[in-house]
Amino acid sequence: MAANQIPLRPALRLHRLVPTNSWQGYAWATLMVAASTLVLLILNRALLLSHDVDLLYLPLVLICASRFGLGAATYTAITSVICWDFFFVKPLYSFNIGSPHDILVTTIFVMVSTITGTLADRERRRTREAATLEERNRLARDIHDTLSQGLTGIVIQLQAAQRVEKTDYEKGRSAVQQARKLAKQCLDEARRSVTALRPEALDRMPLPQALSELADLMSFELPVHMHVGVKGRIRELPSAIEIELLRIGQEAMTNALRHSGANNVSVTLTYGQRSVRLVIEDNGKGFGAESSLLTRVGFGIPGMRERAYQINAMFDVTSTLDGGTVVLVDVPICR
Repeated sequence: MAANQIPLRPALRLHRLVPTNSWQGYAWATLMVAASTLVLLILNRALLLSHDVDLLYLPLVLICASRFGLGAATYTAITSVICWDFFFVKPLYSFNIGSPHDILVTTIFVMVSTITGTLADRERRRTREAATLEERNRLARDIHDTLSQGLTGIVIQLQAAQRVEKTDYEKGRSAVQQARKLAKQCLDEARRSVTALRPEALDRMPLPQALSELADLMSFELPVHMHVGVKGRIRELPSAIEIELLRIGQEAMTNALRHSGANNVSVTLTYGQRSVRLVIEDNGKGFGAESSLLTRVGFGIPGMRERAYQINAMFDVTSTLDGGTVVLVDVPICR
């Protein structure tokens, strides 16, 4: 019976550019060119700058290109050339771009603004597309963790009610009520996921209690002992970490109930000095390295892995045939 471990890989990070209105780019470009011209005029009176003062405007073009895109970069290039020509090219205070040097400078400014602005716009589009894809993935994970897992819990409770409906009416009625409670919770969580809100349970209680309540709801009237334990001193964690740990715990518990055939599931949350560790262990049938459960979306391991990466956590799943499964998430905490 060979154990199966899912390899770790570094977390994927997505850096977003802050969206900016086009008029703001032109306003900032005007302000920077005007301020730079004033500083250069003061320095020119004191130091008698050379004719190559035009090159001191070039960083402004690069800044506007990377921050605001092609339009603002081109505008910055043109206004820089105009200010340079008007204030620094003799005869002063007139427009006289005619020498080969002046034409070369103007050409360089326009080329730099066009190239860097186009590249910046292309990168900005790629970033927006990546952000859109990330949001779609978030919604897909949350839909799986609310609708799919919630419906799984409802089905399990209804099956339990069906098994005892003829022999124990009260137990069957309780299981149906539990399924109804799960359905309401599932609907509420789906609504909160769409608006990117914290799970309702985390608004009412700390993470350990939220995990415990979830375990009680899922295992109600089932022949499964599900225990949630805590080690270390409980403390408040960043909201993103608590949300992902709760969702990973929910997914792992659902998998244990649905796939493993386990009669004992242990959930342990350990608060360390520099990390928080969540371990979900069951004594079910497990699976081998060749199992399709490793990549099957419905099983949720890929979703748990992605959630762990979102919080820079170490994620590991170890399973042996007929030997149970252990899901481990270890999150570093900056103090």
